[in-house]
Amino acid sequence: MNAMYKPECTIHQEKVEDKILLTCESDANPDEVTFLWKKGNGTYDGDIKMNGLQSTIRLGLLQESFGTYFCFVNNSVGLGVPCEIDIQGIGVLKNISDTNIIVIVAVIAASLVALMILVVLI
Repeated sequence: MNAMYKPECTIHQEKVEDKILLTCESDANPDEVTFLWKKGNGTYDGDIKMNGLQSTIRLGLLQESFGTYFCFVNNSVGLGVPCEIDIQGIGVLKNISDTNIIVIVAVIAASLVALMILVVLI
């Protein structure tokens, strides 16, 4: 038996270099689907890649990228329930690299040592 059904979807988020990738994965029968992305109440017109049952958008690490993203998936049976993801605080990722974290930790450690020496001398 080959039951046909509307698409179901999930969105996965990952950071690649200086971008956030949102990938909408669908499960549907028939598996010929179309995707539509929206940001908030408007459409999303940015970089969109589609590959079979997946669609991926690329977001810059900017404050303008904050917000709720919706993925709509449709097949010949109908439109599935849209899935959503809320993107917040990704701008911080752009400014703090691994090197900066090491420097910050070293400065804090040096400050603590200097404070301990000062306390011992007083």
